[in-house]
Amino acid sequence: MQPGLPTCVAGFQAVSTALLIAAVLWRLPSVLRRPQERLLWGTMALTAVSMAMDLPPIARLLSDGPASMRTLAVTKNVIGVLSACGVLYFVAASGGNRRFKRAVLFAVPFVLAAMVLIAYGVDAPDAEAAVPAPAGAPRTVGYWLLLGSTHLAADASCAVMCRRYAGRSVDRSLSVSLALFGCGAVCAGLYWAGRLLGLLTPLGEAGRYLPIAWGLHAVLRAAALLVRDLAAVGRAASDARAIWLLWPLWRALVAAVPHVALKRYRLRGTELLCAPSHWRYLVYRKVIETRDAILVLQDYAGHATLERARGHVAAAGLPARAARPAVLACVIREACAAKRANLREGGQESAAIEVDRGELAAEIDFLLEVAEAYTSACVKSFVKTFGTSVDDPADAPAGPPFGRQPRSKALRSPSR
Repeated sequence: MQPGLPTCVAGFQAVSTALLIAAVLWRLPSVLRRPQERLLWGTMALTAVSMAMDLPPIARLLSDGPASMRTLAVTKNVIGVLSACGVLYFVAASGGNRRFKRAVLFAVPFVLAAMVLIAYGVDAPDAEAAVPAPAGAPRTVGYWLLLGSTHLAADASCAVMCRRYAGRSVDRSLSVSLALFGCGAVCAGLYWAGRLLGLLTPLGEAGRYLPIAWGLHAVLRAAALLVRDLAAVGRAASDARAIWLLWPLWRALVAAVPHVALKRYRLRGTELLCAPSHWRYLVYRKVIETRDAILVLQDYAGHATLERARGHVAAAGLPARAARPAVLACVIREACAAKRANLREGGQESAAIEVDRGELAAEIDFLLEVAEAYTSACVKSFVKTFGTSVDDPADAPAGPPFGRQPRSKALRSPSR
């Protein structure tokens, strides 16, 4: 970390470095199981090491060792170049650009050799040839021109290739990861462009804030490294929300048609005590059981009930988007009450109540709308006005949804 930086800039550098280190360590177990992720993880690990060497506690610890300040500075810059070129190689490999991969492999050894030769073979002969640099770092213009132009070329190429391949990838996680890498490359490019510009003209106060761009680069690349984990967390949160919100509707349906339930859960949220990786299966099972129960209940709701529900919802003045779920919720409530009272609507054609049969995500969203409408005042008033007078378990305090049925009967599931 360079001395003289504003406190906010120094703090942001430390936080962004810590985020990148945490992301690298978090992904380590996954990398050990997935060899295809090791190149990306390795380049991010190199970036984390390079940035960590700038943190004051680590810089003090290294300066007390046998290596000279110049050796430490050159080592840090070599690691940074390896990381930049490694990211560029990963992007080229993701896009299947073999020619560019070979060019990167060919150029890296020459750039590193030239950096070391300039750093140790030539020093600034006078003040005019020297440039501002961290303590112990080479102060020759040629060294910083080579280092900065290498980073700038790698970052510019990486940004262009990430933008190109992010739109082509069919893997959404990879596409987002490449987009974040591209944004990180833009931030890194701005940092090195500012450093190169500083060789030609003093940047003044603006130069002290350049490390913000470097810190943003670290944050974006940490996020890119965690895309799959963040996506998994998002899916788990979505599944947990669906399990929780579908409970009232599902509870009422399986109370009316208990044999459709594969397993009984007596309290709301009990299902969430299992592993998050199992939640998606539980949501899918709830959708299937809800659909099966609705199919059974078709014999207890005729077209007369459906028309009454449509008229009731229209009179309530609900928006068009909420009308269809509310109508279905009204019919389901009446069908559940009729089923509990064992009152079939004889002589009428069934109302054909069912949910959308499209993609699972769309079906879940629609059922969530139905579940929300099911507990609404509009739907409850429909049953009180037109329906069968039988208590609905969804209106009772959360508890056993199946009454006191024998365990063997409650757990029995139909063959599918």
